[in-house]
Amino acid sequence: MNIESLRYYEQELRKINLENMYIEESIPLLTKVDIYQESSIERELYKIIHEGEALALRADFSMALVDKVVRKNIEFPYRAAYYGEIYRLDKVNQWQVGVELLGESSIAGEREMLKVIKKYIGIFPQEEYIPCINYMPFIDLIIIKLNLTSKEVKLFKSNLVKHNYVKIKEVMKDKLSYETFNLMWSLFNERNINKALDLIEQLFPSEKFSSEIFALLKELSADYYFDIGLVKNLNYYTGLVFEVYAKGSPQAIITGGRYDNLAKQFGQNISAIGFAVDMSWLGGYLCKS
Repeated sequence: MNIESLRYYEQELRKINLENMYIEESIPLLTKVDIYQESSIERELYKIIHEGEALALRADFSMALVDKVVRKNIEFPYRAAYYGEIYRLDKVNQWQVGVELLGESSIAGEREMLKVIKKYIGIFPQEEYIPCINYMPFIDLIIIKLNLTSKEVKLFKSNLVKHNYVKIKEVMKDKLSYETFNLMWSLFNERNINKALDLIEQLFPSEKFSSEIFALLKELSADYYFDIGLVKNLNYYTGLVFEVYAKGSPQAIITGGRYDNLAKQFGQNISAIGFAVDMSWLGGYLCKS
């Protein structure tokens, strides 16, 4: 791996963070196990017992960062940045650079994140990038429409994460009328944002959607692909979620979204949105170049 080139990109990303007033936070390598209790990655932790306390190697920056910030006497909104490795049992250790905007509940948070993402992409190696977007409340409405049991919900979400559309199609055929099934199956195959929003309004005619979210999604229609199957395997995402792929890359380079409920497990009510870059992908890309 060309370490010098990788360090160059890391420094450029950190420079963007600084220019946008994101304060670099030092996140400890060892964190409390219980900060991951609301997430599906609890099973993936490297755990140790130290002086009778259960600790884990840092497995997610967002959770570790929120845990740290809620214990500080700071003013919100608060812009935090980080870089370093995360450690999980199911994957090769990942080196990440990312930002989090805490305490901004308005659509301004989404707009700011998307602007920073655009700046990040601007310094990446010349390549074709594919940005994808979804809105998690759409998934909640689909689950309600399908009238799933709690066990079925868990399986349905698992199939969404895996993009196992064969199983999803079977469930929808079993649960929905012919007309509703056709609309929903069209939604699962639609990548144009404007057409997807039309399908959503047909599926849920009595639902009052956020006009600000709809307006933002429509603004993004020229640059982003819609993907109703873009569902994070972390349980805390609550709003807009996004990923960016390099053409031909099976894994996302950038992942993130809004997670307004995470701080509640720490006794605080703080909205949050953020994203991270998988520098491991960049290192692999530089190896091939």
